This record gives sequence, structure tokens and C-alpha cells, in this order.
Amino acid sequence: MSSTPKPNRSWLSAEAPLAQRIRGCTRCPALVRCRKAPVPGAGPGDARLMIVGIAPGRLGADRTGVPFYGDRSGKRLRDALGAAVLGVYITNAVKCAPKACGAVSDASGLRPRYHAREGGCLVEGGACRPRNRDPVPDEVRNCAPYLREEVATIRPQGIVVLGRLAEEALDQALGQAPIRRLAGRPTGSEPFVVYLPHPAALHYDAGWNRDFDAKLRHICAKAGVTPAP
Repeated sequence: MSSTPKPNRSWLSAEAPLAQRIRGCTRCPALVRCRKAPVPGAGPGDARLMIVGIAPGRLGADRTGVPFYGDRSGKRLRDALGAAVLGVYITNAVKCAPKACGAVSDASGLRPRYHAREGGCLVEGGACRPRNRDPVPDEVRNCAPYLREEVATIRPQGIVVLGRLAEEALDQALGQAPIRRLAGRPTGSEPFVVYLPHPAALHYDAGWNRDFDAKLRHICAKAGVTPAP
């Protein structure tokens, strides 16, 4: 069993205005059709570090309602943060889990179909077995105002973006031209922004799997993150 502290949900409670708007959002038909519930960010309102992923995982945040909590990627991230997780605000660029139907056929040979722009899972006679997929550009664009508002409200010293898709989504939300950042190296801007691989990718890169924890600890120190009491 992991010794990682449980997530801090002190700011974006179900009653917070931004959380209520996120939870009631119906902008993306495909996401509305397949999600369990939208997932607002979680963490203290005065967090000095923000971590941004691309979208809730089907087995993690879509199930638990907490960003990066409940699946292997979430455990990897939270184990790397350790007690500092209580002083970090964690969110995703897209607030609902993007899913695609698995290729499943029934006895009659009918197969589920999926099309993100036509309303998500379209099951015809077979059981839907969803899997994670990347969000489409319209979904990233529809959620951009929420991410922009989170950054403006938290006003972190630093932002860690996990994976290239999250990096591109953050640049879009903040109205910046796409920037190709060197992984693990903070920018000199305010707030500084650091690109790190998504925890799901660490399984495929032994070097980054070894370096991820040390890089994240260094970033936390640079942002002045200390564990919440």
C-alpha cells in the first residue's frame, strides 16, 4: 500500500463557483456521453506549484473524481511528490475523460463505433469496452477557459506540464505561441513552466523513470513548495 498522503481537496470543493461550472459543463458531446463526471482541479488556493496533465484517466480521475488519483499514473506522480503533494495544485487541461470504444463484436457481428465529433460511443448490439484516447482539438479548446481561470486564480510560482499534449494545451489556454521546452528545464518566465514526461510514459523510458523523482523535487524546491501541515 502506498504511503502517499491522500489528496488535498480544500479549494475546489463541489461548492466552489469554478468547480460548479466545470461539473455542469456540456460543451463536448462525446465527453458528456462517456464520462462519469467532470474532474475539477484539486489543491490549496495558495499553491506555489501547479501540475497540469492532459485529461482524467478512465481508471483514475474519472472514477475517483480527483486528478491523478486512483490509477498507476496517479500513484507514480503522487509517490514522486511525497508529502509535498499537499502543497501542490493538480489539474488537467481537459476536465473529462476522453474515451473510445474497444473493438468488440457480438454474435451478430455488429461492432461498436466511435467518432469524437459525432457524440462519442455509438454501440450497435455489442458491449462497450472503453479505452483512453487523446482529446481532439475542439475538446482542448472548449476547456481552455477553465485552465486559464485556474492559473489566474492560483497564481503559482511554477507550472509543471506532463507530456507534450498538456504542454500544447497550456500554451493555447494562455494565448502563447507554441514553445518547445527542454524537458526538466524551467523557463525564465513568470510563472516559470517546466515540461516533464507524463507518468504513463516513464514505463517506456528507463532514463526518465530514474530522473523523474529528482527533477520533480528540484522543481518543488524552486517554486518554494513545502508540505501543508
